[in-house]
Amino acid sequence: MKRINKYLKIVLLVTITIVCFHCKKEIKPESIRVTVNSWVGFGPLYVAKEKGIFENYGLNVDIIKLENAPDRRAALIAKRIEILGSTLDDLAVTLSQGIDAVAFACADFSNGSDGIVVAEGINTLNDLVKIPIAAQPGFVNHFFLLYVLDKNGIPIDNIRINPMTPDDAGAAFISGNIDAAVTWEPWLSQAIEKRENSKIIASSKDYPEAIIDLFVSNREWFNNNREIIANFKNSWDESLLYIKDNEEVAYIIIGKELGIDPSEVGDMLAGAYLLSSKEGYELLEGKIATLSERVERIWRKAGYVDNDINLKESVLLDTTYIQSK
Repeated sequence: MKRINKYLKIVLLVTITIVCFHCKKEIKPESIRVTVNSWVGFGPLYVAKEKGIFENYGLNVDIIKLENAPDRRAALIAKRIEILGSTLDDLAVTLSQGIDAVAFACADFSNGSDGIVVAEGINTLNDLVKIPIAAQPGFVNHFFLLYVLDKNGIPIDNIRINPMTPDDAGAAFISGNIDAAVTWEPWLSQAIEKRENSKIIASSKDYPEAIIDLFVSNREWFNNNREIIANFKNSWDESLLYIKDNEEVAYIIIGKELGIDPSEVGDMLAGAYLLSSKEGYELLEGKIATLSERVERIWRKAGYVDNDINLKESVLLDTTYIQSK
C-alpha cells in the first residue's frame, strides 16, 4: 500500500507539472501600441523594449513613431494605438477636438532642450513682435513661444508666425533665412555655433513647466486596463534605473532609434528631466490647476481651444502601481 501511495504521489506531481507548464505556455503578453515623436525624452521606451523590461512585466509593446501631433491624435481616435506620447498643451487641443482622453503618467519635462534663438540686434522678448518667428502652428514649440510671452506680460496678438517644424526652423535660422526661431536640440546648440552673434533669448531651462510630456490614452481604455497601465509605469521606472546604471548601452539604443550619434543622446538628455512615476505625480500634484488654467487660456486666445474642456480633470496621475519585481 505504501508503494502504491508513493506511486500515486509521483503521478500526481508529474501531472501537475505538465498542466502548469502548458498553462504557462498559453499565457500571452498583453499587446499595446504606443506612438511618440522623435523626442529624446521618450528614449526610455526603446530601452525598455530592447532590454526585455516590457516583456518582464507581461507587455508586448509596439512603438510607432509619428512626428506630427494631429497624426498621433488621429491614431488614438481610430484605435490604431492605445497610448500616445503627448504634452500638456497638446492634451488640451485633444480634448477640444472632442476626444475623451486622459493623461496617466509623466515622461519628462524640457529643461533646456527647447528655446527661442535670435539673431544679432534682437535683444529682448519685446523685440519679437517686430519680426516673423519660425514656429509650427499649434505644435509644442508654438505653445512654448506663447507661454514665454504670456509669463512676461507681452501681448501675443501681433506675433507673426512663419510656419515651420522645429527642425526646419533651426535649419532656416542657421542659413540666415529667418532671424528668430523656436526650435530644440541639437538645433539650438548648432545655431549658436554656426551663426555669429546669435543667442538663445529664452530656454525651457528658465520655464521648466512649459513643456511637460505625458502618456495619454482614451478614457475607456484607461478605465478597463489599469493593470496594463501599472505594468507600463513599472517598465518605465525600471528603464530609468537601467539607463542610470548603463548609460553607454542605453545611449546606443536610443541613438539608433532617433537616428543620432550616441554621444548626442547624453547632451540632449541633459536638457530633458526624465521623471519616474512618483516624480511625475509629485511634480503635478499641487500645480496642475494653475498649469491647466494657463494652458487653456493661452490656447483659447490663440484659437486652438474653442470649446469648454476640463484639462485639470483629465490628468489622472497617481502612485497606485504594482511595485517593481
